[in-house]
This record gives sequence, structure tokens and C-alpha cells, in this order.
Amino acid sequence: MSHRKRRSGRTPGRRSYVAPPPGKRKSYPSRVGTTVDLAGQCQACTSRGNRCSRPASVQLGALSLCEQHASIDHAAPLRRDRAPLTPELENRTTKRESKTRPCPFCDRIASGQIAAQNELSVAIPDAYPVTPGHALVVPRRHVTEFFSLTESEQAAVWRLVAVVRRNLLETRKPDGFNVGLNAGAAGGQTVPHAHVHVIPRYAGDSADPRGGVRHVIPGKARYTKEPP
Repeated sequence: MSHRKRRSGRTPGRRSYVAPPPGKRKSYPSRVGTTVDLAGQCQACTSRGNRCSRPASVQLGALSLCEQHASIDHAAPLRRDRAPLTPELENRTTKRESKTRPCPFCDRIASGQIAAQNELSVAIPDAYPVTPGHALVVPRRHVTEFFSLTESEQAAVWRLVAVVRRNLLETRKPDGFNVGLNAGAAGGQTVPHAHVHVIPRYAGDSADPRGGVRHVIPGKARYTKEPP
């Protein structure tokens, strides 16, 4: 029985690894939800969880995207528990709704019904105001839920909320404010475009205003037994 002589310096059954030359390496999502960053490459992901191979040409918040992915509703956030989704899959509900009915906020933004604005958000009067001066602060980009906005967009919305409040204080002299948002159908959201309500409050506009936003659940606003 013949025995083949082993080559010195090599482990039997294993192939030696040869690193690819610079510029030829591919980028894959890591297991913890971050992505190996290659300069100038789109940071969106395909349906198979791989990085888009097109060069980045648009900066959207913290993401560098190609023109195709930047034109979609928003780039899918990287998930820690699974491979990232494509923006198309992440926004399939929003796109389906936009095909069946127009967005009233997008229409009003396009028609110029803007009370205040900054680079990423606008303020528009509420079509069915709770009190005089009731306004909505809306991101320019059509995104269903507030928490799906980029950090830059969320910050821009809150900056504009402060501007709207200041303008209302000067023009309408309210005695207080309710500021809040509805996220998802269970949270009372009826228009699938993220928005924040800025509602000026006036002394006497409610018999018992105590509890404020707690009135979203009837009967839960009052948690004391003190009379109004």
C-alpha cells in the first residue's frame, strides 16, 4: 500500500486562502446589522440581503445612495435580527395605498399650502382643526410612520414644531399647547403620511382639560378624584 508524502507547511484537507486584490472585494451585511462600508458605494440593500452594487450619488441623512434607491420612499433600515429588506418591500403598504388614493398632505404641499418650512419638513393648517390655529408639521418625503423617518428628518420636524409654536404664541396668544403624533392604525393614524399635531389651547375651550393627551383613551384621562 502506497502512501503519498504530505507537503510540509500545509494542513491536509484545507485550501489556502488568497485575499482578493484591492478594489475587488465585495461588501456584505454583517451579522450585527451594520454593513462593511466601501467609499462611494450605495448603502441600500437588495432583496437577497447583499449591498447594492451601484455607485452612490445622493446623500440621504446618514445614508449614501444611488439615484434609483434615493428616489424610492426611503432606504430600508438595517435589521439586527435578519437580513435587510429592500426599500420596495419595506414600503409595500405605503405604495399600495398611494396607488389607490392620493395623499392629501402631498397634494397640499405641492399646491403651496405651507405656513412654515425648512429643508426637510413643512407646516400646514389642519383641515379639521380642533382649535383655531391647529397645525400639522409634515416631512416633505412621503413616509407612513414618524419612526420610519431618518434621524435628520425627525430632527427637522421637531425644529419646525418649535417654529410653529412660536408663531402661534405671537399671532393667537394661546394659553397652552397639545403636541403629539399618531403612529399606526391602533394609535389613531388615519392619513398614511407621518405628521405631528401642534394644537394651541385656550382657557375655557374644555370644561376640564386636565389629562391632556391622556384623553386618547376615553375615561382614562382623569386619574385624580379632585373636582374640575
